[in-house]
Amino acid sequence: MRRSPAWSRDIFAWTLFDFANTGFYVVMISVVFPTFFNDVIAGGNEAYWGRAISASMLITALIGPLLGSMADATNRKKLYLGLFTTACIAATAAAYGTGPGTLMLAVFLLMVANIGFEGGTIFYDAFLPEITTPEHYSRVSGYGFAMGYLGSLVILGIILPILSAEGRTSDDVRLTFIIAAGFFAIFSVPLFMRLKEHRRSIPDEDRLLIVGYRRLRQTFTQIRQYQGVRRFLLAYFVYNDSILTVIAFASIYGKESLKMELSELILFFMVVQIMALVGSLLFGRITANIGARMAIIITLTIWLGI
Repeated sequence: MRRSPAWSRDIFAWTLFDFANTGFYVVMISVVFPTFFNDVIAGGNEAYWGRAISASMLITALIGPLLGSMADATNRKKLYLGLFTTACIAATAAAYGTGPGTLMLAVFLLMVANIGFEGGTIFYDAFLPEITTPEHYSRVSGYGFAMGYLGSLVILGIILPILSAEGRTSDDVRLTFIIAAGFFAIFSVPLFMRLKEHRRSIPDEDRLLIVGYRRLRQTFTQIRQYQGVRRFLLAYFVYNDSILTVIAFASIYGKESLKMELSELILFFMVVQIMALVGSLLFGRITANIGARMAIIITLTIWLGI
């Protein structure tokens, strides 16, 4: 496929959003906020963190299919992506005001931020068919993942000096939440400025929810005919949620069980991001050659073995 400059710029703008939102994810879900939440806000009770994450993922799971139908039915994906992104950024910045005695506020902000992140991802992914062709989905998706891991690496490098400094205070830790919000806001701008939507809108946008539910019902009706899709969705539910559980508790486990300092956790996650960046680029090409199913089996075998 011959790549025009416009094709390349569209894909770059799209991948920059992954660069931006993964910066949020690594600070607020994977590394810094989990330990701050557990130690300072929840008083060491890890169950509160698990319940907040579980609740946010449950809500996302319930609204996700409808959001997907809406993304398919309208050319206003950018608007809905903007709304979810704004909610995530605002809740992340507001987390600066959390601390001892703010458990319910922190839980609420965490849920809003995570729902904003996960819900926005649905509309972000829906842009893929508009910026490339089906035979290049796996490779371009790999570029997006690579940019995401690069974003994680960059923001970890930014906050490492802050969290490694002697005499670090809780204000320093909370400052990283503002940095994560700003990082997400700045690097998400190119997508909204550059990408255009080419699909026709539904005739009456006031009926968008009705159309979304109708398409969702049609999807569940038709999926019964495709045993492979049903098996894949069940398998994906099991293995993806298992991986997300490990990610959500990794920093708490490292700090509580392995007695790692926050600065050590950041260095550890920086090494992980470098390996993930290489792996995403590598497996983007591998998937194009051997197919998605075999690539998933290989990665899951590696993951389970480790």
